[in-house]
Amino acid sequence: ATATIDLYERDRPACERHQRDLDEFLRAPFAFVPVWRSHVLLLRALCALCAAEQRPAREALLAQAATDLDAVQALGLRCFVDAVCLARAGLAALRQERVRALELLDDVIGSAEAQAQPLLVASALRRRGELMGGRHDPLTTRADDLMRERGVLHPERMARIFSPGFGEPS
Repeated sequence: ATATIDLYERDRPACERHQRDLDEFLRAPFAFVPVWRSHVLLLRALCALCAAEQRPAREALLAQAATDLDAVQALGLRCFVDAVCLARAGLAALRQERVRALELLDDVIGSAEAQAQPLLVASALRRRGELMGGRHDPLTTRADDLMRERGVLHPERMARIFSPGFGEPS
């Protein structure tokens, strides 16, 4: 729970600590249950992306995030497909692969399964808007409105939980 709060608040040093601390959980016996393992690996990848946002020497964190996302994908749980895709978009953005990030965001936005996760889709819309036109892009505004309709007070912070790696919007 504290890792999610630290993503929300963009506490990069705390996210880096969580990224390392989650190793202990992954050694616990119940971490071999695929849904728990997938959740923790995804959370560790998201924390690595958050921590990497302002680190000049960030390749190790990005490599760890990529490895964790590959592991979640290999576990094959459909309920994680879109969250992994959204995290991969953040990874691509941090690697300055803008076109790839946009493709991945479009995959999430167009996914029928993601439609059951409106905050995930709104986060993808927001990130696409930020990449295309910044904070005032119509997609960013639309995403914020979708989140506010669901009671979210700070859409930019909510988007950080689902999609770190994009830095500060312009």
